[in-house]
Amino acid sequence: MMPKLKEMAATMDGFYRSFEYIQDYVSIYGLKIWQEEVSRIINYNVEQECNSFLRTKIQDWQSVYQSTHIPIPKYPSVDESATFIGRLCREILRITDPKTTCYIDQLNTWYDMRTHQEVTNNRLFSEIQDTLGTFGLNGLDRLLCFMIVKELQ
Repeated sequence: MMPKLKEMAATMDGFYRSFEYIQDYVSIYGLKIWQEEVSRIINYNVEQECNSFLRTKIQDWQSVYQSTHIPIPKYPSVDESATFIGRLCREILRITDPKTTCYIDQLNTWYDMRTHQEVTNNRLFSEIQDTLGTFGLNGLDRLLCFMIVKELQ
C-alpha cells in the first residue's frame, strides 16, 4: 500500500504544482480552485461511503457536493466499499487488525503477532496526509466514526 500511496502523492503534487504554476499566467486563484475541488471530491466520496450506514440514503442529486455543471463520476464498486475512500479505510483496518497485529505505543508501530515483523507505522498516516491532504484524513475519520457506531450498535 505504501508504494501506491507514494505514487499517488507524487501525482497529486504534480497537479497541485500545475495549478500553482498556471494561476500566475491566467490570473485566477488556481490553488483555491484546487483546494475546493479536492475537498468536494473527497467529501462526496465520503458521503457516498457513509450512505451504507444511514437509514435514509443521500442520492446524487441531493448531495451538496455533487454538481450538474461539473459532476463527480460514480464508479461501480469492486468490493463492499462504494468508493476509493472506503477501500483505503478497510485496507487500513485490515493491516492493523488487532486479531493479527499488536500496536506498540512507544514505537508508534504495528507488529504481526506471529512473525513479530513490522506491519506498518505512523508513516502510513503521513503518507495519506501527503496523498489526500487534510480533507482525506478528515474524511477517513468521519467514515471510521460511522463504522464505530455501527459496531457499537
